[in-house]
Amino acid sequence: MNVTVIIPCFNCAQFLPRALYSVFNQSHEVKEIILVNNNSTDNTQIILEQWKLKYPDKIILLNEEMKGASQARNKGLRQAKSEWIQFLDADDELHIDKIKVQIESFNTSNKNADLIIGGCILISKSHKYERPLEKNDLWKGLIFSQLGITSANLYKKEKLIEIGGWNSETSSSQEYELTFRLLKNNAIGVICQQPLTYIHVQDNSIHKSKNEERFIEIMENNINLRLKIRDYFIQQNVFAEKIKLHVSKYIFTYLMNTTGKFPAFKHNSKIGKYVNKKVNAINLTLPFSFLMNTYLIFLRKKIKNRLFKHSIK
Repeated sequence: MNVTVIIPCFNCAQFLPRALYSVFNQSHEVKEIILVNNNSTDNTQIILEQWKLKYPDKIILLNEEMKGASQARNKGLRQAKSEWIQFLDADDELHIDKIKVQIESFNTSNKNADLIIGGCILISKSHKYERPLEKNDLWKGLIFSQLGITSANLYKKEKLIEIGGWNSETSSSQEYELTFRLLKNNAIGVICQQPLTYIHVQDNSIHKSKNEERFIEIMENNINLRLKIRDYFIQQNVFAEKIKLHVSKYIFTYLMNTTGKFPAFKHNSKIGKYVNKKVNAINLTLPFSFLMNTYLIFLRKKIKNRLFKHSIK
């Protein structure tokens, strides 16, 4: 199986060599590597040209003037010659056997698959942890953000082209919006549980945005995608109640965990008011037992955080 690696590059000079070393060290040989410079203003272009000189037959350099990783990925996708695509963010890296193990998973589970979903390890300055991965139900995994992440998966090029590639209008949750369209288009996915991708969480991650407007925009994108999934199943009249419950649980806990605000409590902050307004507008249907259990978890977390802050004073 031939694989093309596509890396969008925006001001990534300090990280890019690490990503590229992880690609060239793959135990399954990569057919080609497409590097797409996306309006970088640092030394990224110099690094790209140096690697191109070193591997002229393997590396393809492209430029994309339209801003955004989705635009850069689409440009690389259109140029790719392989059957399978490995997207890789420039600040992330692959385990040496990442592609090999996922291809073996494809060969042993379902050779009609269009998407190989993989686990990953998230690494920040303070800690490292494995991102949860749904093992059985792809739609449940999609709703709860447990179907891998951009760099953790392998995609069949033909299926990506069929759905029009990445949506450049989406400013966050791009990989889950893409996966939603793949599953709607009858894409077959297989799960490869090993966490073989290392995601380096940067301090300027959009999920850590201190801009309230941007923070709310990110939450809106995330929530609206789940509402689209819910509406899709209602229209199909298949598993509608089950999906509605999954979506309600996800949105409630997502708002709570992301903002640190428990929905339905009185909040004076802009984000707190947004949480309550959103919950009321969506009209979530949740069992009382779920609400009570969620509140107890929330309360324990609050107490734990206060004790920790008190201990370091």
